[in-house]
Amino acid sequence: MTKILNICIGHQPFPPSFEHYYDYMLGPLPLPEVPRFIHLPQTIFGPHGPSLSEYAQIFCVLQNMDKFLRDETHVRTFHYRRFVSNGQTAIGRACSFPWATTIKKEELAFFQQDFSRDEGEELVNTPTRLPGGVLTQYAEVHPFEDILDFAKFLYERGILSKLHVAGFLREDILIPGSSIAVLTVENFKLINSVLVMASEFKDSPSFTPRTGYQRRNMGFLLERLNSFLLLEGIRQGKIQGGIGKHMIISDSFEITGTDDIFDQQ
Repeated sequence: MTKILNICIGHQPFPPSFEHYYDYMLGPLPLPEVPRFIHLPQTIFGPHGPSLSEYAQIFCVLQNMDKFLRDETHVRTFHYRRFVSNGQTAIGRACSFPWATTIKKEELAFFQQDFSRDEGEELVNTPTRLPGGVLTQYAEVHPFEDILDFAKFLYERGILSKLHVAGFLREDILIPGSSIAVLTVENFKLINSVLVMASEFKDSPSFTPRTGYQRRNMGFLLERLNSFLLLEGIRQGKIQGGIGKHMIISDSFEITGTDDIFDQQ
């Protein structure tokens, strides 16, 4: 029997009328009016902890599974403005992200099944094929040397084999928002345990701290690795669910990145 733990992550509240959709919400900034909220200071994972972005909250769930879980078989993770849908609700509009669909916050009422705690299967966000591959796309929007140093770290620490590092770098499919998913408890632990080991890169001599939007560089790197691990799990039959629709709660066609929040506390 399927039972799902719903975890929301974000530095802003989930739409208040739909707070019953989550069991717990975790975030880097205090949100005293939000029910079942857990505040995680940005330095909980060390001086470069803020570079993890939402993965700091994901790792907290992983490291405290015995406190979060009762008898759940699956974990659903979603953000204050993004979630994955099984696609059965034909509501939504195109936006500036070709892999995503937008809805207005009041339309969340039509997506109750996508937050069900007693039915559903493993589900990952919408993959997109990148013409130049993940490596080229990263070079276009982030400091290129970061992903090269990260890949070397993964190999030298034995986190990935040399063939898997090569596969990671030449991958041409990306699951944007790959931390958003429904996974069995076992797969949630397996994938995020690898990501925790990979996140130790932020404390290595090869890590370069960034500022502004790029300050979340560890999170950007982990998103690519998370995507690769999900794709490998699907290809190997270890993740046996489906591909969902990447939903964004927004009134605008133009979707902008999250502002730099690291100086707000």
